[in-house]
Amino acid sequence: MRFAEVVVLGEVRASAPLQRVRLASLDPLRAARDPLERRLRDMDAALTPWPRFVYDAFDFRRMRDLICDYFKSIKLERVPEEPVSLSFWVASNLALSARDRLALFTVDDALLRLHMELRFIARKSILCCSSCMAEIARREDIFAMSSDGVHSNYTNLGGYMHDIVTVSRASNTHLSGRPSREYSWFPGYAWTIAVCASCMAHVGWRFDCTKRSLRPQQFFALCRNYVQPRDRDHTHYADQPDQPHQPEQL
Repeated sequence: MRFAEVVVLGEVRASAPLQRVRLASLDPLRAARDPLERRLRDMDAALTPWPRFVYDAFDFRRMRDLICDYFKSIKLERVPEEPVSLSFWVASNLALSARDRLALFTVDDALLRLHMELRFIARKSILCCSSCMAEIARREDIFAMSSDGVHSNYTNLGGYMHDIVTVSRASNTHLSGRPSREYSWFPGYAWTIAVCASCMAHVGWRFDCTKRSLRPQQFFALCRNYVQPRDRDHTHYADQPDQPHQPEQL
């Protein structure tokens, strides 16, 4: 066992760029996101050498509105209000490759991190098998089965931890073995191992409800180590595929 001393670096916290030039008496009119608020920002920017769109790049409220609109379809609640918390919350709920996630965590500026995340959001990505890059699920299939978000960590009996993303449907998969209720991560659901139909690599599990009152009746839990995102408009991915994964019990 090795020990290391970890120092968490502080975040760069930039103030509102037009804070020093705007009239404080007009602040009550800036609360709503409407044409009046944009006109006031135009007036503030007119007192500076730069046009308003330059300052919009540093507008946290605008970025948060775009992020909330994106996660609206996934029906996630309790979106953080503070920039630093929001940037890490988005990073944990986006389907990203390990390389992209590391790039986010090396940034020490919350607003820059949010800009990077908005670029990831703009991509029409799909989830593919890490071994053969066959399409497994689409972004619009992702939903939150847990109150913590679309991603959660679960540990099986062998002590292995799996980072899971839940999707309502999956394609190009085969089931391996019979459904089992033992040690299910989701009470009331029986799990079955799901493998890629193209290369037979383990990609996750299918969960089927054992009670008719439960919703959804069926969903897939994909392991983020076994699937990776790819742009829908591109046929190749920059990262080399990993070796096939053996099916694993819960």
